[in-house]
Amino acid sequence: MAGWLCLRGSTDVERSLCPEGDVQVTQPGRHWLAISQDGGYTWGPVRDWRYADGEQFYSPSTFSRLLRHSNGKLY
Repeated sequence: MAGWLCLRGSTDVERSLCPEGDVQVTQPGRHWLAISQDGGYTWGPVRDWRYADGEQFYSPSTFSRLLRHSNGKLY
């Protein structure tokens, strides 16, 4: 049984939470995906989601939803 693990993360930090003021964003918001082929006992490599042409895209920290389009693609 295959399974998908969908994550969203970044290294962006609210400046008020960092009193030293040395906040550096090394990874902007991205969605990440890992796939399991054994029901979640082990997972394949985690990789960032990309457009069909391979370009990375920014993923804001708002609500998200996966939708299957009539063309078969997952958005």
